[in-house]
Amino acid sequence: MEAHDAAGKILRENHTLLVRISDVLIERETLSGEEFELLIAGKELPPLQKSPTLAPPPDSEAKNPAGGEIPKPELGTPPFKQPNPWEIPS
Repeated sequence: MEAHDAAGKILRENHTLLVRISDVLIERETLSGEEFELLIAGKELPPLQKSPTLAPPPDSEAKNPAGGEIPKPELGTPPFKQPNPWEIPS
């Protein structure tokens, strides 16, 4: 029971820090080693930098690298016919 008691004591003593780390992880999703060390030292983290978006702007049309337009699927239909496992071949 000593290990269990020691673990509980460590968690209680570091509760505020653990809550701070979890809040930052919810906001940022990841932390570098340097950012983690700043949190442990009680310092503020640098502001989050916005990463570039990977999606094209909404007003741009999709381009086909082979040339021509990329066909748009009709709404409500799958892009391909899925095989029916219960269908009896004719």
